[in-house]
Amino acid sequence: ARGNLRQALATLRRCLPGAGEGLLLADADSVGLAPGALATDVAGLEAAAREGTATAALCVADLYRGAFLDGFDVGAAGFGEWVGVERHRLHALATGALSRGLAQALDAGEGDAAMALALRLVGADPLQEAGHRALMRLHAGAGRHADALRQYEACRAALERELGVAPDPETERVLREVRERRGVRPAPPRPAPATAMAM
Repeated sequence: ARGNLRQALATLRRCLPGAGEGLLLADADSVGLAPGALATDVAGLEAAAREGTATAALCVADLYRGAFLDGFDVGAAGFGEWVGVERHRLHALATGALSRGLAQALDAGEGDAAMALALRLVGADPLQEAGHRALMRLHAGAGRHADALRQYEACRAALERELGVAPDPETERVLREVRERRGVRPAPPRPAPATAMAM
């Protein structure tokens, strides 16, 4: 095993610029990468999420492009379990940062940033009703009432498909606000069809 490891390290050093100087750290007991020697999207996402600002959330939106290592498998024991844990952790980290950034952008009246963050939030997790509500309000505020109503329908369909539930009362309230701003009232309930009486 040690011989195989030495050969793998020699191959790596031949492939890396400068023979991997300053990148690979190896001694008698361990082999690793020098801290800060590489930039990765995961490290960037974690740093931006820690910052906790709307601007940093836009960086998260740029960096989080889907499930971690989606479709990648090395066939090693335990790898799939590790990937699953990391995938869940990074998804929660990204959606949490996007949610916080969205709230901050809305509070600051930054409509373009809020729109971008809300779109990325519902793109990453279609069950995030706060993102759908923000998009409904932003569309309606810009006079795009039809887009706001379509956003509600997208939210309703996702919740029904994935969870078998209806939207939250808050989402329904935003829907009523959109309809009132547009001048559209909910259609009255249809009367039950008449049944023929036996003679």
